[in-house]
Amino acid sequence: MKGVAFVAELAVDKIEDLGRLEAIKARYYWQNKNYDHTVLVCSGAGCVSSGCVEVREALLAELEKAGIADRTKVKLTGCIGTCAVGPVVVVEPGFMGVQHPKDATSPDGIFYCGLKPEDTKAIVREHLLGGKHHQQPSDGGLGDAIDREMAHGRQNRQQDARRREPARGE
Repeated sequence: MKGVAFVAELAVDKIEDLGRLEAIKARYYWQNKNYDHTVLVCSGAGCVSSGCVEVREALLAELEKAGIADRTKVKLTGCIGTCAVGPVVVVEPGFMGVQHPKDATSPDGIFYCGLKPEDTKAIVREHLLGGKHHQQPSDGGLGDAIDREMAHGRQNRQQDARRREPARGE
């Protein structure tokens, strides 16, 4: 319920200037900075009808079993736009694409599609714990094309994050 209270707090916070907005952003980042990964679970209509709720529940259970539930942020999203290949899960580094220096070689920004609840064990063990992209059965190249798109987006987010970082010594 912490997330709900925080959202409610944001809803009543009056943003009077850029400084206030930056303070809210900094507080939100501080509250989420210790996540090793963010796992986005599509909860659009196509993914719901394909079983994303069951995939999410299995993912949460596997994270608990692996002892990393407190270091992995799992977020439901709206439609990602790939309904034909749902349920869809995207694994991002750190919190919303801000990668931890210790995870610089982690294969993140990975798009997993056509998931079943039993696939979550391998994703947790191989990807989140092992640092290797879990290889799904062949999907006719669709997954490779989507992975390239996600990697391009990740590069853009990382470049944006580097531009926002203050120079050393400031």
